Amino acid sequence: MFKEIEAGVPQDSVIGPILHTLYTSNLPKDENVRIVTYADDSTLLGVGKDKDEASEKFQTHFNKTLALDEEMAHQK
Repeated sequence: MFKEIEAGVPQDSVIGPILHTLYTSNLPKDENVRIVTYADDSTLLGVGKDKDEASEKFQTHFNKTLALDEEMAHQK
C-alpha cells in the first residue's frame, strides 16, 4: 500500500540545490550547535563538555528552530 507523493523536488533537478540553500540558510546560528551539510543533507551537532550538556544545548537550539518554523508558517 503506497501513497503517491504530491510534494517535493525531483531528484537531480536543477532547482534542488537552490531550494536546499534557501531552506537551510534560515536555520538559526548558535555557537554550541554545528550545522553540517553535505549535498542535500543537513545535520545539527550539539557541542558541550559532556553528552548531557551537548544534549541540552542541542535541544535549546532545536526548540528555537521549531519556533522559527511555526512563526514562518503563520506568516503565510
